[in-house]
Amino acid sequence: MSVMTASRALNDSGRIARDTQRRVQEAAARLGYVPNASARRLKGGRTGVLGLIVHDLAPMFAEMANGASEAASESGLDVLLYTTRSNPGRERERVAMVRGGLADGLIIALPRSDDAYLCSLESSAVPVVLINHYAEGKRLSAVRGDNYFGARAAAEHLVGLGHRRIAFLSGDPLSGQSTERQRAYSDVMREAGLPERVVHANFLQRRAFEVTRELLEGPNPPTAVFAANDYSAYGAIDAVKDAGLRVPDDVSVVGFDDVPASAQMHPALTTVRHPFHDLGVEAAKLLLDLLAGRAEPGTVRELPSTLIVRASTAPPGASR
Repeated sequence: MSVMTASRALNDSGRIARDTQRRVQEAAARLGYVPNASARRLKGGRTGVLGLIVHDLAPMFAEMANGASEAASESGLDVLLYTTRSNPGRERERVAMVRGGLADGLIIALPRSDDAYLCSLESSAVPVVLINHYAEGKRLSAVRGDNYFGARAAAEHLVGLGHRRIAFLSGDPLSGQSTERQRAYSDVMREAGLPERVVHANFLQRRAFEVTRELLEGPNPPTAVFAANDYSAYGAIDAVKDAGLRVPDDVSVVGFDDVPASAQMHPALTTVRHPFHDLGVEAAKLLLDLLAGRAEPGTVRELPSTLIVRASTAPPGASR
């Protein structure tokens, strides 16, 4: 029997007799033969792999990776995962490796990135999808959570409880997510006729602790703190307790992201749930649509964020 005949039998081409096909497949099973999927893909001009670059494997990025992997697997593809830990050189190196032929497309999920560098990816032969990144006016495809309306819901929740002195702990000033969340807070405060109190915490728990202590020790201390992410909210709660005050009796605290620990802490954190897993799923689906020509470069898909009210918020206490 020729190699061509055996190949047709194993690939179920339908161009050989059924008895011959059966005998070849039975022989392959006895020998433990498994077709090389990678070789098949390469022959078709594709690797069957999607590249995914994340900051690290913290819960939010792990959820994105799980979502992307699930969506890719449903289409018979694998995901090649890289971490960069905010190292621009490593990010560019990983992107270059993927563009060099390691994968058919690339998903980038980083808290911040060089916009000028990202613009250079517009002409890439390998399609790119960004997660939670704002590159307005560029032909870069993206999937992102609704940071603005999620943050509006959080700020409106505090105003609705009766708080009038609400501080906002901002995140990374170079992060589009942080900018959108702060913009929502500012809009709600302006619409309610309330003063803004924005302090920079850079998404860091320790920094949030320090600035919250300063706010509580200063004149007209806030009765509520809205943190740009959950880790900053943890720092704010620690600061309230360190000042001998109680959450939410004396100071209400709201976060953003709803990482797993937020529901387990005491008091459980009121926060905005960011759909990290679904962002990973949708990013992989968009990348597959780009590869198949079902979507145009520059497509942006946005997923809703949801306010989750727990035990860290309440109407302001009379003593405050």
